[in-house]
Amino acid sequence: MKRVTSYYIMPVAIAAVALALAPAAGAREYFVGGPVHKNDMEMTIAYTIEKQGSPWKASGTLRAMTAKDGPHYADNVKMNGPGTYKVTYAFKTPEVNGFYRHTDKETGVPAWWQPFSETFTFMYPQK
Repeated sequence: MKRVTSYYIMPVAIAAVALALAPAAGAREYFVGGPVHKNDMEMTIAYTIEKQGSPWKASGTLRAMTAKDGPHYADNVKMNGPGTYKVTYAFKTPEVNGFYRHTDKETGVPAWWQPFSETFTFMYPQK
């Protein structure tokens, strides 16, 4: 079983799609951390961030990337000021991206895990 964690850092520059992922002023970067196997880099992780006590909401899809500390998923997200936030991640199998597996007896691999969601509540900024 894999561990899922969530944390944020200051926004970072991301190559290849620099304009699309350029950190917005005041943005913070969100990460799903923990052990990531090379095949996991084909999965889809959608996110929704909600500011508690407010109608503010942001959503999107985390992007697979790598850094000195290894492969992970992240996105630059502009927060709506200090407060309590809830982030929900929806994890979908690599198959939704067209990454299939062999199922025959000789070369087959086990079935993908079932899609699942994880929710975290956090204070922004951290104290």
